[in-house]
Amino acid sequence: MAEMISSAATGVLGSVIDKLADMLTDKYNLARDVKQGIRSLQDELRTMEAMLLRLEDKDDDQIDPLAKDWRSNVRELSYDIEDCIDRFVLNHSHGDGGSTANFVHKAIQMVKTLFKDRGIAEEIRRLKRLVSEQSERGKRYYDINQCLLASSSQPVLLDPRAPALFQEARDLVGIDAPREEIISLLRCEDKEHKVVSIYGIGGQGKTTLAMEVYHKITEAAFDSRAFVFVSQTPDMKKLLRDILSQISKSHFDQSQMLETVEQLIRTAKECLKDKRYFILIDDIWSVSAWELLRSALPVNDNGSRIITTTRIEAVAKSCCTGIAAQMYQAKPLTHDDSQRLFFKRLFLSGDDCHPDLRKVSDDILKKCCGLPLAIISIAGLLANRSKAVEVWVNVLRSIAAAVDKDSPIDKMKRILLLSYVDLPHNLKSCLLYLSVFPEDYPIDCRQLIMLWVAEGLIPGHDRESMEQLGRSYLNELINRSLVQPTKVGGHGATVKQCRVHDVILEFIVSKAVEDNFVTIWNGNGFSKNSSSNKIRRLSIQKDISSRAEEIAKTKKNGAQIRSINIFGSNLVLVNKHATEFLNSQVLRVLNIDGVVGECSLGNVKSLGQLKFLRIKNKFSASKLPEDIEKLQHLETLDLRWQCLEKLPTSIIQLQKLVRLHVHPSVHLPDGIGSLQALEELSTIDFGIQSVKFIQGLSDLTNLRILEIDWQYFRKDHKEACISTLSRLFGHLRELRMWGSEPDATCSFMSSCVPTPPPLQMLLLDTHNLYRVGPQISSLVNLTRLRIFVHGEAGKEGINILASLPMLLSLTVTLSNDQDGDLGILFTRHAISRQGFQRLLKFNLRCWREAALEFEPGAMPKLQKLKLELRARCQFKFGEGGLVLGLQNLGLGLKHVAVEVVCYAAVADEVEALEDDIRGAAAVHPNRPMLQIQRIHQDWMAQGSLQVLEELSRINLGIQSVKFIQGFGDLINLKLLKIDTRDLNCMDPQISSLVNLTRLRSFVRGEVGKEGINILASLPMLLCLTVGLFNDKDGDSGIVYPRNAINPQGFQRLLKFHIRCYWCDAALEFEPGAMPKLEWLKLHLMARCQFKWEGGLVLGLQNLAGLKHVDVDVDCSAAVADEVEALENDIRDAAGVHPNSPMLQATSRDGDGMDDTEKIKEPNQSIRMEQKIQGFMPVEFCQNLAVHRPLDPVIPIGA
Repeated sequence: MAEMISSAATGVLGSVIDKLADMLTDKYNLARDVKQGIRSLQDELRTMEAMLLRLEDKDDDQIDPLAKDWRSNVRELSYDIEDCIDRFVLNHSHGDGGSTANFVHKAIQMVKTLFKDRGIAEEIRRLKRLVSEQSERGKRYYDINQCLLASSSQPVLLDPRAPALFQEARDLVGIDAPREEIISLLRCEDKEHKVVSIYGIGGQGKTTLAMEVYHKITEAAFDSRAFVFVSQTPDMKKLLRDILSQISKSHFDQSQMLETVEQLIRTAKECLKDKRYFILIDDIWSVSAWELLRSALPVNDNGSRIITTTRIEAVAKSCCTGIAAQMYQAKPLTHDDSQRLFFKRLFLSGDDCHPDLRKVSDDILKKCCGLPLAIISIAGLLANRSKAVEVWVNVLRSIAAAVDKDSPIDKMKRILLLSYVDLPHNLKSCLLYLSVFPEDYPIDCRQLIMLWVAEGLIPGHDRESMEQLGRSYLNELINRSLVQPTKVGGHGATVKQCRVHDVILEFIVSKAVEDNFVTIWNGNGFSKNSSSNKIRRLSIQKDISSRAEEIAKTKKNGAQIRSINIFGSNLVLVNKHATEFLNSQVLRVLNIDGVVGECSLGNVKSLGQLKFLRIKNKFSASKLPEDIEKLQHLETLDLRWQCLEKLPTSIIQLQKLVRLHVHPSVHLPDGIGSLQALEELSTIDFGIQSVKFIQGLSDLTNLRILEIDWQYFRKDHKEACISTLSRLFGHLRELRMWGSEPDATCSFMSSCVPTPPPLQMLLLDTHNLYRVGPQISSLVNLTRLRIFVHGEAGKEGINILASLPMLLSLTVTLSNDQDGDLGILFTRHAISRQGFQRLLKFNLRCWREAALEFEPGAMPKLQKLKLELRARCQFKFGEGGLVLGLQNLGLGLKHVAVEVVCYAAVADEVEALEDDIRGAAAVHPNRPMLQIQRIHQDWMAQGSLQVLEELSRINLGIQSVKFIQGFGDLINLKLLKIDTRDLNCMDPQISSLVNLTRLRSFVRGEVGKEGINILASLPMLLCLTVGLFNDKDGDSGIVYPRNAINPQGFQRLLKFHIRCYWCDAALEFEPGAMPKLEWLKLHLMARCQFKWEGGLVLGLQNLAGLKHVDVDVDCSAAVADEVEALENDIRDAAGVHPNSPMLQATSRDGDGMDDTEKIKEPNQSIRMEQKIQGFMPVEFCQNLAVHRPLDPVIPIGA
């Protein structure tokens, strides 16, 4: 591979020289005269490359126009030469594909080779003639050395440096006073509709100021909030959908089916008409854009607020016309604030500067005119230079003469040009490539690096080193403040998403277009180099549906296109002209993002050089051609947003494929093991793949990243999965597992290689993981862990997590569908100073009752803490509420984010939790940034728990059953959850809740026929969950003795969930029962299967509307025959159901299942009695003698 493959400075001369050298090898067996021509061509091109690099080291103002013209011609010529070589190589590879086993075929091949030699010889002579003409032209008309104008100083070039850890975003400077001024203009306590429009030149910090105001104003003051970026060529449909996505999920889902702007406007107005909303609209460029957006934002007297930002004063005036509004002109930073910002960027302190640099720094800042972007840019330029005075003076001289008489914005552009000229050649190319992305587009950093590699902008000899170097380049651009990070990885070392400031993007686009590096279609036509009629890289950033045919006709030079990036377009008409758009043998990148319509790849054979293929479109699935194996250079295939049924069988022939990303619904062909280059694979649903495919995965010895969906499947699937994962575990770096297969989630870890596995990132989002498995403690190289625990993890689980020595980021989700204080922090287990020594980010999501305490010295290096807490538990844990000791976290704590779940909580609980968090953050020595957000505020109980008449939702946890008395008055109640274990029967008062739609209740003991009738009488009931448990032996339960559910009642019920905990219960559905039921979930004790004739469930096939059946078989104390009989009954009933409902069945606690041989041992019951006596009440143990030998009664929570 070439040392320097492609750059904005030299075009692709480096790549061409390297490829010409490859053609001289025996692989192509070229004639001697052809090789001589190639060597001569190489010499000429090396000379030209050196000249171009020398020109690139100069500012454009220092280069004569003739030299600029010569530079452009040589760059274009380099692309043409490489295209010619690539076509030759592609044809050569196709020609060698057949067999030469017989004499006739050999003769044909010899004739073809002869013609090929003649053809390439003629082509080499033609190319050499063109190169010689350019070389002679330079000698005849001008001397390159003479065309370099005198300059006052020689720019200091920087070597690319290794990636540095991304630092926290800079502290804002000079923001407090203007932020408070705008907040006072908004006067949020007033009910009048108000607008504040911030205007000023680009780079002045308008967006930063507006976002600070947006985040400073408490979210609780408004019903809905949203912020959007507009840009110069806005996509109004996308903008309106972005607003809807933030204010109403239901309206956003509805908007996906709307086709016109008018329909979207009506939807937004309808959604906001009665709400108090706060909308931030950033970077408006035209009055027409504002008028359209304003029509979607109703003017009401609910106290709604709108902030707009714009560079144009006329637009600001338009925003403030006809309503209560204020214009605010953004002001430049004062000299003191400018100095503080400058020094913070350079020295991490606002006043830490060597005295010798004070004077020159003041002179530099004067040139920046108080513009934050200019200050940050020039500081980024100086950050890695020597702190010697003469170096800073040279930088000052480079900008001084040209900017003294310029306007502030021109001065800033001059500073940007200086920053650009100072970049190494390879970084210039990577920076210019950012012009392919639309304004304000969130750029995925990993995808960007893959694009750089595919385009040949990263030098190197292997993929891993090239990707590392690409990450280094990106970090360098960030450190120079030319790229802004917007999302940083959990451990703070990796930027995951970035963007380019619009002022910097304007500069990048102008340079990229001037050098014919990129051609852009933005809705108003092509932005392209006027001196060239060839398109090398095409970026379509606006819908071209109405002009696709026109573009196709004018695009006569499509054969030269090396990359196509399409954003937010309609492909219906584009597909009609796929031949024109995709007919390029030199195309390397095809990136289609957020488009509408099916994408056709056309003739795959013409895309032989394609390396990167990504399709993300809406509403339609694109089809992959059956002959996709012809894309032999393809390295990245990203179809994760494509709902394809399957991939072509020939895909297993793509020997260079490194990354394969598909939607979980996609079926992959057998033979995946032949893709030996594959390093990344996602997201694979094991449940729909064949056993042979799963087994083939174990042959992927280079696989480093794997993402799987682990749902319920057959036993042979499970065995194949565990075996495959055990073999892969020795070399995987990242593993993501989704789904709900409980037994196998960590089983493969037990059989992994004895040496510590190299796994660095593990995601276990499997909803049936009931504890933190001890296998996790062996993952000593783990840096990131995300785990979902369904049930109790306990102190042991905390200790396992705390023992991971390299852990930097931890996310724990606690969920429990049982009552009680179970979970990772049961009885407020404290997090001590032992363990978590490197942890930087901790995210705890409590979907159940859990309290947290940090002891002094806990998590000493923690920087970011995020908590999701249920406010209704605030008073359950006594003094201190849900969180204690937040102030004890280390001095590195910088950010605390708390999501307060208000569901079923009263105002006192919510406010107490918020006050506790604010108080702890306020006394923390580091004063971390605090963000508190309320979730499900609409579902919060009004008033106090005593005012039940006003409630439409009630969640009774540990409250006494006395609260149920008086339910007859709650005629408005729609949701009732009774999570107390003290309810011995279904209270008749419940039958008066005529508007109840959702009910969840635990019942201790027998419910009986009367209880069924009470539930069946609720006319509006849609969702019913009943948990049965019993602390006495016997056949008690909802259907004892199998009281059938008949056609009377339950007329609207859609979802029915019954859970039997150590309780004997059987169920029968008569014909016509629950006529609209769609979803049935059963938790059954298999040990009771033979107690009733016909088993535990009868009549499942009588549920007319049934679509989904989920059965959880509890194997505790059951024998194999009982378990198998119950499972077979369920499968048979589902199999004969006319709807063929989806069936999911799982068995839990299989390790506790009895063996039929062990039942015969006479002393088994005695041993069992001794085993459980330690944690069961004495009266239970005394009754063991009347039970069968292995039939313990264990109360819930034991």
